[in-house]
Amino acid sequence: MSKRNPEGIIQDEIVRHVERHLGGICLKNDATSRQGIPDLTVFLPGGVTVLLEVKKARPTPSSYRPNQQYYLDRFRKMRHTAWTVFPGNIAQVKDNLAFLAAKDTA
Repeated sequence: MSKRNPEGIIQDEIVRHVERHLGGICLKNDATSRQGIPDLTVFLPGGVTVLLEVKKARPTPSSYRPNQQYYLDRFRKMRHTAWTVFPGNIAQVKDNLAFLAAKDTA
């Protein structure tokens, strides 16, 4: 049995949370189609889209592969929500996603 990498475990946790608890859809993006694109695209109720880059530890500037920071910045400039997720902020990201999803019901 192969061990999941830390980023894959975080991705699975976020996907489960979005789809089971928030009524959203979470897609895992394929880096082979466009290198540097964020790992996850989250679609929440109310037309909210969030792009998530997943890291196995708190990121530093050298943690990002070529183009990863570029795409996060580009999506932000396009007024999309784009965050980096790592073990130290998973709970905060889940709370923020829940807040954004709840805005649709308010």
